Amino acid sequence: MRALILTAMVALNLASASAQAIKWPISTSYRAWAGTSFPGLKATTDTLNVQILSDSLTLYGSPNGGYMSGNSGYGEYAKLQEFDIDSACGVEGFVFWFAKKALNSTVADSSRAILAWYDMDSVTTVPDSGRLMPKTLLKTDTVLLSNIDTSSVFDGSVYLWQPGSDLAIRNFAAGLILDLLHPSDTLALWSTFAGNQGKQTWEFYLNTWTPMHYNWGIDVRFSILALIDRYAGLPETQANAVRIFPNPGQNFIQMRLPSSLEQGGYMLLDNRGKIVAEQRFSGPSSTEIEINTTNLISGSYVLIVLENNRPVFSSRWVKL
Repeated sequence: MRALILTAMVALNLASASAQAIKWPISTSYRAWAGTSFPGLKATTDTLNVQILSDSLTLYGSPNGGYMSGNSGYGEYAKLQEFDIDSACGVEGFVFWFAKKALNSTVADSSRAILAWYDMDSVTTVPDSGRLMPKTLLKTDTVLLSNIDTSSVFDGSVYLWQPGSDLAIRNFAAGLILDLLHPSDTLALWSTFAGNQGKQTWEFYLNTWTPMHYNWGIDVRFSILALIDRYAGLPETQANAVRIFPNPGQNFIQMRLPSSLEQGGYMLLDNRGKIVAEQRFSGPSSTEIEINTTNLISGSYVLIVLENNRPVFSSRWVKL
């Protein structure tokens, strides 16, 4: 069944690429990242997509009107930037740096963009990169196009979106849903120049999520930053004391925790982020914990260790 899905997906992508044969990006302008003084930015260790902080950025035009990094005249529903994470983290917000807008509609038209945060929780992967497609829309916010500034002053052209902190256990993405923009209006983000940028930008086109490089022939990053909290974590000696076994396993997880863990606990999440088992401790935690996993289906899970209700350690566990 999975082979059939991938075969169908490849065929769809080839059809999409063929349908967009004239969708060649046009470099129209460029500038360097100007955000060193922007008060909303955190240290780069707490920011994802930091590559754009050191790159010169550009704005690719579309032969069909508009821009590759926004509404391009081809009717795309959305554009997203994916963020890679290697462990669970708290997501606190996003920074959007807008490059261009054209507001031709009237106030009565209420032309607006939707800021969107997606989970990369699809079971469908892209053949050439192995990346999972976006699936679940987690949070949104609507911004009137008239309230978006694309002036030459950096602080004015940046929009800081803080939809409320939440936990991420796998890659996620943020970007723009464009279907509420008036047809006569245009909005676009900056992007990096084309190159080996990790194949982390997406667009929803022809009723499917497709990597940008499939349709446009170039690989870029959009000027969106994710502000995260990596959490302090356990000291190295304590982290080394955490033991999770057997892994892979079947009917139970045996977990060994450091005795110094205060107000501890754990959460076991399935591959969609749903909590399937959890426990909290009011005082110092027990050093030996057994989690019954008999009723769980086979697959990959994330086990998160908590201290004072904050994740301090995470590990993948596989049920056979």
